[in-house]
Amino acid sequence: IAIVVIVVGATGAVAFLQWFSSTREIQPTALSNLVESKAVSPDLSWPDYGQSSIATENQGIVATHGDQTPHPTASTAKVIAVLAILEKKPLKLGEQGSTLTLTEADVALYNNYVAKNVSNTQVSDGLELTEYQALQSILLASSDNMADSLAIWAFGSLEEYSKYANDMVERYGATQTTIGNDASGF
Repeated sequence: IAIVVIVVGATGAVAFLQWFSSTREIQPTALSNLVESKAVSPDLSWPDYGQSSIATENQGIVATHGDQTPHPTASTAKVIAVLAILEKKPLKLGEQGSTLTLTEADVALYNNYVAKNVSNTQVSDGLELTEYQALQSILLASSDNMADSLAIWAFGSLEEYSKYANDMVERYGATQTTIGNDASGF
């Protein structure tokens, strides 16, 4: 009886494992049909707001949902600003970089962003910060005014920053990314 129970149990276990693994197989036909024809819209549950896309390496974008117009990217724009600033004014590991002395123009930028009720770093005329400290303010506090102030310091103006950053993102292959007239992304 014990041998029969073991054989039946083992046979049942093998049958169960075969059934279970066959139900877990991925059937690639639906995805391959989608990739072969961009005209086929995937039957997906898209978000109620924002933009969404599906893309493959070989086919590019195969489906989109929502308004596909450019929108400000805020903190992503600040990361792009930091990358551009570090290309222009590189820091070595452990370096603080040059000291910036903020001016009334930087205070005006601060007041402008305070009025818009967005992320900022309080500044005053004559305040001294190192490049590293200013970068920390951009990356940790997501400071809009400090992104603009540091971009002006590194490039001379927001217009020059914008030209440089647009060229930089194109070099990085982000061909559908456009940098606006500030470094904050606001």
